[in-house]
Amino acid sequence: MDIAKKFQSWYRDFTCGHCYKKLGYDVLHAQAEWFDEAGFESADGKGFAILKCRNCGFLNTVNIDIEGDFLSEAINNKYELNYFLEENTHILITDWSESYYDGHLGIIYMSLQGQYPYGLEINDNVPLYIKCDVHEAFNCLAINAPHASVMMSRRVIQQIALNFGVKEDVFLGTALNGLKEKGLINDDLYEALMEVKNWGDSGAHPGKVPMIFIEEARKVAELMFILVKTIFPVKDDSKSLVDKLKEIRKGKAR
Repeated sequence: MDIAKKFQSWYRDFTCGHCYKKLGYDVLHAQAEWFDEAGFESADGKGFAILKCRNCGFLNTVNIDIEGDFLSEAINNKYELNYFLEENTHILITDWSESYYDGHLGIIYMSLQGQYPYGLEINDNVPLYIKCDVHEAFNCLAINAPHASVMMSRRVIQQIALNFGVKEDVFLGTALNGLKEKGLINDDLYEALMEVKNWGDSGAHPGKVPMIFIEEARKVAELMFILVKTIFPVKDDSKSLVDKLKEIRKGKAR
């Protein structure tokens, strides 16, 4: 199997981590390894692909999880199987025959673990020190470091609290409570910020949540990213654009 070609057809929604563009890429190398001693439904492995952005030419690494599964629905003939594979481009290989489990399908498929550097375009209203922490939280996903990722997501929340004017020596939970009491954040925003904070606490201090998985850390990072975009929205500066257009129009007038 040509893993590079398979990856190209599967991972189309790629944003370069250097220029933050979605203008296409070339797979320079891709590789995947897995074991399936007990059958495809319990396969496990890893993979990666090296992508070259067609816009800036820089390289990105995308890491992949390889997993097995057992499809509950029956595939009764080759036509159905081919159609199923066309619609599910993340499937690497299948184990199927007409007599095998009455046409049921064992599959090995790939899922995104993380990308380095992560392709997150953050608007200029976000302070640079928060941007750096956001990227680091996502970069941790690419190296399968979920506990480090949730701790970095928590750090972003603390940076947000400091940006609101909270003093550095105030505990984060106390700080968020204070921001809520002052009306600087509403109930929904408070709940979301606290949720990220709590996951970060679990990443640093094992207790009620002794193990955090990569899928969970990704959800925490995604919530953190939504919060950053909510708190630092894009500001449309119409006045400067109007002035610029007036200047251009006057220059074009005869």
